[in-house]
Amino acid sequence: MRHALHFTVTHTSYPTGDATVVRDEHGLCTEYLHRICTEAPHLRHFELSWMHSSAAPSLVTQHKTASVLPAFTHLATLALAWNVACAPSIILALSTLPRLKNLTIDRFYTSVGANEVLPFVLPTDGFESLESLNLQLPFRAAYQILLAFPVAQLKIITLYMDDRCWIHEQLDITRFVAHAFCRSLERFHFRAPEYPDNKRCPLSLDVINLLQTIDLIDVELGWVDPRDITDALCESMARAWPRLERLELLPMIWC
Repeated sequence: MRHALHFTVTHTSYPTGDATVVRDEHGLCTEYLHRICTEAPHLRHFELSWMHSSAAPSLVTQHKTASVLPAFTHLATLALAWNVACAPSIILALSTLPRLKNLTIDRFYTSVGANEVLPFVLPTDGFESLESLNLQLPFRAAYQILLAFPVAQLKIITLYMDDRCWIHEQLDITRFVAHAFCRSLERFHFRAPEYPDNKRCPLSLDVINLLQTIDLIDVELGWVDPRDITDALCESMARAWPRLERLELLPMIWC
C-alpha cells in the first residue's frame, strides 16, 4: 500500500444492538486512518464514508478523524461523508492540507445529523491550493461550511441541496458566494432539491441577478421555470459574463 495514490474507505455494517460492536466500529474508523497514513504516505485521492452502520460515528470519532487528516499532506482530492465531517474542528484540520485542490462533502445517503450543525472552528489562513468545493447537503449544513471558507480562493463551487431550500435561503447562500469569492470564482453550479414525487424546488431569478456580479465562465442552475427565460434575461447574462463558455439552465418538470 505504500505506493497507493487512490484509496476508498466505506464503513458498512448492520444493526446488532451490541454496544461493544458500536464502540469497536468507532475505534476501527480512526485505526484505519492511522494505518492508511502510515502505509500510504503519498496518498493523493481519498474517499471516506460511513454508511448503513449500526450507529453514526460519535463526536469523539469525528474529532479523532479530524485530528488524523492533517497527516495526509499529499492529498489532492478528498471526499468525506457528512456524518464523518461534521466535527467542529474539521474545517480547521482541512485548511492545513497544503496540496488539497478538490474537496467534496456529501451526505452519501446517510440520514444522520445533516441539519444538526455544530459551529465550526474557523481557520484564519490555509487552503493554499484549494480550487474546488463540492457540497451535496441540506442548506443549513452547506451554508455553515461555506461560511468557514472565506480564506480560500475557490475557482469552482458546486452546491446541490438535498433538502427543501426556500427562496430566502437560495439568496442567502448565493449572496455570500458572490461576496466572498467574487475575485476567484469561475464556475458555479447550483441546484435546489428534487422531491420523491418528481417535483423540483424552483430557482429564484434573483439568484441569477446576484451571480451577474461575478465574471463566470461556467454556470449551471436548476430548477428554472422556462417562462422566466426571456430575451432580456439572456442579454443581461451575456453582458455580465463576457467570458462565458458554458451555460446550463435546467428546467422544472411540469406535473
